[in-house]
Amino acid sequence: MNKNYFISVVINCHNGENFIEESINSVLNQSFKNFEIIFFDNASTDKTQLKVELFLNEKIKYFKIDNKIKLYKARNLALEKCSGELISFLDVDDLWLENKLKFQHELFQTNPSLGICYTNYFTYNEIKKTRKVILKNFPKGNVFDDLIKNNFINMSTLMIKREALNHLDYIFNENYEIIGDYDLTIRLSRHVHAQGIHYPLSIYRWHGQNLSLKKRLNIIELLNWYNRNKNKKILENKENQKFMQSYIFYLMIRYFLSLNKKKKAISKLWKISNLRLFFLSLFLIICPTFFFRKITN
Repeated sequence: MNKNYFISVVINCHNGENFIEESINSVLNQSFKNFEIIFFDNASTDKTQLKVELFLNEKIKYFKIDNKIKLYKARNLALEKCSGELISFLDVDDLWLENKLKFQHELFQTNPSLGICYTNYFTYNEIKKTRKVILKNFPKGNVFDDLIKNNFINMSTLMIKREALNHLDYIFNENYEIIGDYDLTIRLSRHVHAQGIHYPLSIYRWHGQNLSLKKRLNIIELLNWYNRNKNKKILENKENQKFMQSYIFYLMIRYFLSLNKKKKAISKLWKISNLRLFFLSLFLIICPTFFFRKITN
């Protein structure tokens, strides 16, 4: 008989009053019902607490701290409150379709060796009020090399078997502000099997807030991650090392072009050893500014 897993749904929040009702309802309306919601309020100063308490639902376990901390420290603290054998994450401004937990739970039931599962998703542009589907052909099994070359896991689609976390020295790296999700899934993928679901089962809301700052911080953190790991076992494959180095320079080029600093972008082009990323970067450099903005925003 297939095991009926209990699922902990982690929602981290700081001042998310505008999104809470839709987000929590998208969990409560799931067709799969064997779950709890761990709502971790990171020192919100708006009406977050009131909006959560108005649900009056025993599935929701609300925790609040008084002083704001970094996101990944908050994620670690939320995980300490979880009692589920499977753990799923939902950012407070994102949504789930009603069969998200059902389909992922079934996949864990039929594949006992599975450690992590993720799905395709929709993106909703809050500025343009448009929605599009993100469809990716997911690898399965040992996906470590694939993740190095393409971060195809959106956090609000991720489900992890709790015992898979036992392989790790730590869960989320609390020093990061942007790439902590990626760092976790990379390390998990070295030890456990992974599989994706082709159906889009989540909606990622894109706000564009502080976009330039986030791009810069993403580059800084990826460079830090690369420098920390390039001489360790996690990056012992030289091809993976070269790709990650090239990818960081590619991101730098995109960032400089977004600031209209073409000379700085060109200076990074010659440091890219990966041919695909080299020619993609070259195309972005020579294409008109209006077209660059259209295809990268």
